[in-house]
Amino acid sequence: MSSKITSFLTIITLFLAFPFVYFYFLIKTNFLPLFSPQAIYPIIITLGLFLAFFVERKMREKTSEDTKHTIFVLAVTGISLYGLFLLFMTWYRYANFISEAIDVVYFHQTIWQLSEFKVPFIWTTDQILLPVWSQHFSPILIFLAPFFWISHSGGLLMMLQAIAVIIGVIPIYLIGKRIKSRMIGLAMGFAYLAFGGLQFGFAYGFHEIMFFPTLFLWMYYFYLKRDVKLYLLFLVLSLFVKEEVAFIVIFWSIYLLIIRREKVFGFITGGLGLLWYFLCFNIIFPYFNHGNDFGYWGQYDITYGTGILGLVKFILFKPLTFLTTLITPSLKIEMILETFGAFAFLLFLFPASIIIIFPSIMEKLLSSGIAQANGAHYSAAIAAVTIIATFEALPRIYEYKYIKKYVNNKNIFFATLIFYCAFFSTIFFGYRGYSIIPTTHDTFYEKGLTENNYQLLTKIISSIPEKATVSAQYQIAPHLNKYYKNIDTWPTMTGKEDFVIIDTEMYPVLGATSQDYNDAIDKLNKNNNYILTLNQSGILVYRNKSFTP
Repeated sequence: MSSKITSFLTIITLFLAFPFVYFYFLIKTNFLPLFSPQAIYPIIITLGLFLAFFVERKMREKTSEDTKHTIFVLAVTGISLYGLFLLFMTWYRYANFISEAIDVVYFHQTIWQLSEFKVPFIWTTDQILLPVWSQHFSPILIFLAPFFWISHSGGLLMMLQAIAVIIGVIPIYLIGKRIKSRMIGLAMGFAYLAFGGLQFGFAYGFHEIMFFPTLFLWMYYFYLKRDVKLYLLFLVLSLFVKEEVAFIVIFWSIYLLIIRREKVFGFITGGLGLLWYFLCFNIIFPYFNHGNDFGYWGQYDITYGTGILGLVKFILFKPLTFLTTLITPSLKIEMILETFGAFAFLLFLFPASIIIIFPSIMEKLLSSGIAQANGAHYSAAIAAVTIIATFEALPRIYEYKYIKKYVNNKNIFFATLIFYCAFFSTIFFGYRGYSIIPTTHDTFYEKGLTENNYQLLTKIISSIPEKATVSAQYQIAPHLNKYYKNIDTWPTMTGKEDFVIIDTEMYPVLGATSQDYNDAIDKLNKNNNYILTLNQSGILVYRNKSFTP
């Protein structure tokens, strides 16, 4: 190996090693302010630019086809292995009760009912709470119903979701190859997989919106191919994911009409977006809500009423409050940095591309709830539109005067920049369960149950009578092999369940605290209808006194 190659590889290694060294340094010194996105992203971008210039300069020298092919094969292999790692960790965390499994029971009920050709309802054991379609309308779940003819496993839902998200790298690669280069496609594919907000979504539970990115990315790919039939197919499938996709599609149509000058694609897309909005918000939700409005408008300011009109009035009549809402709390600034920083902020170099991300970013910035943060399932949609906006920005950025002047091989430069920003970002802001920092998996959140606890818990689950109703923590409930009406999540139980299973080794799920759990246990202990039948290895099992096997 020549000294030039050795020197080149040494410098690359140092750049890749720096995020790990810096991470462990901050852990050791416990200097928390430097862990913030505000402190980290200037470093990420600066180092990313230095590395991109360095690699681009070195690659100006003639590179053989064999070398290019070797680099390509290594990149594909690395991304494929990373995708398999994410898939394996999804199953491992679920099987070992580490995943919070948020809303798995809810969707387990919904899809099971769809598999029986029923209109789905939310059940709390044997009682109907409300219609599923009064909350969200997601026909895409119908396509999952056939899987329930084979198995009713909650783990199956988690794996199907993970696979659906991970294979999103395929259209991303094809888009990159069609627009600029294979390396851009691979770099964007890695950034997609490494994005912590997206990882959070398929790690902590099951939600239909997680199917959106892959479908929407295929839609964009077929738009680039000018394949109208497949474009429309994936456009409709994207809309079927959830009612909120109507806004994303409408703004995508505005971008097509104004920036792309695409009349046919633009008007058809806009028409379908408006039709989906009307169907969901003017027919489906009022019907299943007995004439009432969409319930989730409440997470936004409703001073001037609910819906789009209420939000428009809020913006017009309270502009200062509106502007303040966009940047407070500071969690929203962190969300912006983590979301767009993972893709090197490139879309902002072509401001028109902001049209594409507008509804998704506004949904987060105007929210007063968990949606304002980066993560949960609320970052799935913005991940997809950010990728498309970045792809739209790149050809324009390539034409900028200073880019032409100082960057010769633009594909290598931007592929390196995107990769490094994504790599550095995922070390600090990737989801903890998929971290490439080994020590992260030894933390309280990820270490899982002790061996005695795990064995006892699995024994308890298998010993519960088949027809008994059970309330259990989010992490446990999907593992109960029971009819959907017989399962409920604790601590939000009805008080009529035959058994309650609580594992005190499990950390409270997102949005709950240890005090919430302790209060719920105290309440159970004082409930004269229940008797504590087991208190061993941190596991509590309560039985309803009225239950007879």
